[in-house]
Amino acid sequence: MLIALVFLFLIPNVFTNHIFITTNGRHKVTSCPKGLPRITACPSFYFSRNLVPDYKFSQVPSKLVWSNEDDFGPIGISVPKFSGSTKPLIKFDELDKIYPLKSFVVMGVDLVSSEERESGCCELRGNLAKTCRLKTDDEIIQWVLDAKADRVSIDSPLSIPAGRTSFFDDDPHRDCGIMRECERTVRRRGINVYPSLIPSMQKLTRRGMTLAEKLRSKGVSVVESYPGVAQEIMSIPRKQAGLDYLVQGLQEFGLSGEFVDTPVSHDELDSITSAVVGLFLGTGMYEGLGTPQEEYLVIPDLNGDYKAWLSHKVIGITDSFEFTPELERQLSLKGFGIYGFDEEVDWLREERIELIESANSAAEEIGIPIDLCKKMA
Repeated sequence: MLIALVFLFLIPNVFTNHIFITTNGRHKVTSCPKGLPRITACPSFYFSRNLVPDYKFSQVPSKLVWSNEDDFGPIGISVPKFSGSTKPLIKFDELDKIYPLKSFVVMGVDLVSSEERESGCCELRGNLAKTCRLKTDDEIIQWVLDAKADRVSIDSPLSIPAGRTSFFDDDPHRDCGIMRECERTVRRRGINVYPSLIPSMQKLTRRGMTLAEKLRSKGVSVVESYPGVAQEIMSIPRKQAGLDYLVQGLQEFGLSGEFVDTPVSHDELDSITSAVVGLFLGTGMYEGLGTPQEEYLVIPDLNGDYKAWLSHKVIGITDSFEFTPELERQLSLKGFGIYGFDEEVDWLREERIELIESANSAAEEIGIPIDLCKKMA
């Protein structure tokens, strides 16, 4: 014990003014930077609170070297060269071959929580992107209707966790959580996402659901998207890497428009990506994350079974005839999912557009007895 105390007393500077860090497990080196005390146990790197005035880190050669260097030095770090591709994993032309998209119109909206601030908006007509910034729901709805959009893709939660009855923390069913199944799935896949009902997201979720309801009541197809996830899947740089890289990635995907040469906001660039998600949905190259109760977050699926999607059949049934349990059972046996719509199709009646040409002939085509459908008036 006495020997240890004497040792500390003789060299207090070493232990009180200097922090030593070793990276190679060895404590003996051949030299130390000029101006620092030389000791037998000097490790590879160390820092001092009392460096002499003439010492500068800029004068010390870096120990970090790239893998193409011949001499790594005594403690050099080798970083392999990037051998992957910086190009998108899929391009617009490939989607266009699956399903014609040149006249397909998708509106992308990077929504903000307040109508006092501008949301990034994109009209994607084929591969031509046109962006703008809009504030109110009414402005966005009119913009969508004027474009005669086939689909609207919104970067905002469009549902709340199952069991929740309110957006805010005073919800008596708050114990049902703040995160939806789709958000859990995204996190399990290694991508960070904000829960739909954390305090900073509550107003955005409320506005997103309200806007979606307004659009659907006018007969517009609306889906939820998350640009960051789409960019990761497509291998397009995210905005955090730099807006120029994101623009380049969208251009290499096959999009054109003023955004290529004229700087636009990051919100507008994300709205372009949201619109692109609508293209993937249109071609069947998509995956829906979530549950029917919470709706779905739509993301691209580069291995999607588009042939099955494009060959699927849809039977529309109005409330003018009885949908019997036996009919539901027969449809389920044929592999059909059953979905209900109420206000979403009211606009069709108002415009006197028939929902289907003939439910009976559709039933015949898939082999369901006509008498189960009962004739429509």
